[in-house]
Formats: sequence, structure tokens, C-alpha cells
Amino acid sequence: MKRKRVVALILIALVVIMVIDFRMNDENTVADFFIQFETDSMSEINQFSEINTERQEPSAIRKSNLSYSSESIEELILDNEVGSIDIEGHDSNKIDVTYEVKIYSANKEAAENYLKEISVGYNVSGGEFKLYVNRPKPKPDNIKGVEVLFDIKAPNDIYLDLANRYGEVNVQNFNAGLNLDTRYSETTVNFVEGKMNIRNDYGSLTLSDLEGNLTINTSYNKNDFKNIQGNLDLKTGYAQSTLENINADTVLTGKYGGADIEKLNGNLDIDVRYMGITLDDIKGEIDGEVEYGEVNIESLSNSLNMNSRYADLKIWMVKDLQDLNVDVTTEYGNLKTDFDLSRSQDGNKKSIKGTLGTGNKELNIEARHADVSIIYEN
Repeated sequence: MKRKRVVALILIALVVIMVIDFRMNDENTVADFFIQFETDSMSEINQFSEINTERQEPSAIRKSNLSYSSESIEELILDNEVGSIDIEGHDSNKIDVTYEVKIYSANKEAAENYLKEISVGYNVSGGEFKLYVNRPKPKPDNIKGVEVLFDIKAPNDIYLDLANRYGEVNVQNFNAGLNLDTRYSETTVNFVEGKMNIRNDYGSLTLSDLEGNLTINTSYNKNDFKNIQGNLDLKTGYAQSTLENINADTVLTGKYGGADIEKLNGNLDIDVRYMGITLDDIKGEIDGEVEYGEVNIESLSNSLNMNSRYADLKIWMVKDLQDLNVDVTTEYGNLKTDFDLSRSQDGNKKSIKGTLGTGNKELNIEARHADVSIIYEN
């Protein structure tokens, strides 16, 4: 299947799923979402629409703040239904929260009345500090949307349990771990340590300068990861991912979309379907199961074990990768290598096997309905 066709099908599926999700979550129309909760990445789309433009600005706004000081707080919890979260760690036992509530309506009086019924507060119990937003549901018909924007400073040694939909999320400078669930959000996480579990759907996820055990689940989004240390388990669907300078054993599981990984100091295990994969300067061993796509591996310098179906493999090896135990077979495909080893062909199956030098590294490839090219870099 041609890549353009795959991309078109992905976009169609994304739109259908988004429409269903909006209807299930009491959002009147897709237009309401793009007008009311517009982020930078959505603004360009909105410029070309001519729907309900009078609701680009909220009809009622309330801005306030609250604070709490205690050395006993171990966890901060916030599930923000619609809005944004900006949270930063600091060297203090004080939690400072500034928030802004925005109401969208064509009726200003109705918006101001509904705003009075919404409250923001917190509960403290057993070392947990839980922020909440109370608002009457269902919202009146003349109220088109509500969002709450949080700006938080909190102790950098507490655990974060956060969720947000329809907005932006920024998390930085924490060292006790993170659980984060975002949908339709532009999400950025910087300078966080500990065990991290992050999910992002229908948005973008930017991670940098993280250290710990990371479990990442994403779909219908764009990922950009840099400077990761520890262990990384990344699961994607219908996503485009870029990883650079990863000092971590990494597992990539995905379907539809693509991934580019550059400068990975650790072992890499991939299991992907309908994806284009580019790997460059992977220092550890690579193990892979791929179906329907294309895999390009540049500067291969360690062992490679790969099973491929309907996915062409193009591999460039560093010049000093000379000690190899080679076992490469492709069925219903072409085979090209720089190896001075014996070749064999049995019907539609082509193979090359043998040992180069000490053979202390493995190069094992089993391909079906796929071309295989293995050459040394110039």
C-alpha cells in the first residue's frame, strides 16, 4: 500500500473517532471544539473556517488563586476536564495555584450566571492534595463551553497524578514520578525523574531531559523525545515519533505511522505493523518484528535479529563491523549484500550464511515478500 494512501486512511479514521468522542463527551459539534479550545496548533485550521467566529473570546472570566503549605504532602492530584495545566516544581513545601475559569456563550448574562456556580478548591487526605472543579451538569443549552486554566507551583519532591483534555499541559522540574493522561492536548514534560506513566491521544507529546522508568502510550499524535535515560517502553498507534539521544533500553510497539530513532545508547526491541522505521546510530542490539512498511538502519554497529513480512530492509553497516555470524534469508524478495560469503537459492528463497572474523556479533534476518539490502557505509 502506498504511503500517501495510508496517510489518507489514517486522517479519515482520526476525524471519525474525534467526532464520536466529542458527541459522547457532551461537546455539541466539532466546530465548538476548534473555536472554544483553540491551541497554537489548531489556530491555523480555525483561520480557514467560518463557523461561530463570535465565540472565539469567552463571555465571562474569573481569575483567582489558592495556596496550601505542608511538608506532609506526597502526591498532587488533578483531573481537569477541559482546559490546561502548567505545573512547575520548586524547593518549597508550598503549593500555589492560580486558575482562570472561562465561559463561552453567545449570551453574556447566562455566562456570568453560570460562572458563579463553578467552584475550584482542594481536599487534603492521607498525604494527598487533590484539586477539583465543581460545575453543574449538564450545562445549560445556552452555555457552549467551559474551560479552566491552571498555573501551579508545587514541591518538586511530590508525585504527580494529572489528567487534562482540550488544551495545553506543561510539566517540569519534579523528581518523584508522574502519572499523566492527556487528550486533545499539546503536552510537554521536561526535567522529571522517577517512574513515569504517560498517555497522550489526539495531540502532541514533547519529552526531554527525563530519567527513570518510562511507560508511554500514544495514539493519533506526534511524539518528540530527547535526552531520555533509564528504560523506555513506547506504544504507539497512528503516530509519528522522533527519538534522539536516548540513553535507555527501549521497547517500541506500534501500528500505522512512523518512527525515527537517532543516537540510542541501549538495546532496542521493536514490534511494529504498517510503519516506516528509520534507525541511526543504535549502539545496542536490535531485535525486531516488522510487517508492512519499510525499515532503514544506518550505522549498524551491533547485533541485529529481524523478522520481516512485506517490509523492505535497507541496512548500512559501519566499516568496523567485521566480526559477524551471518544468517540472512528472504523469500519472494531480492537480496543484496557486501559480504564475501556463499549464497544459495532454493526456488523463491535466497540466502547468505557464514562467519566473518570472530563472529561474535549476530546478523540474523528472515524476510518474506521483502527486499533485503545490507552494505557497508562509504
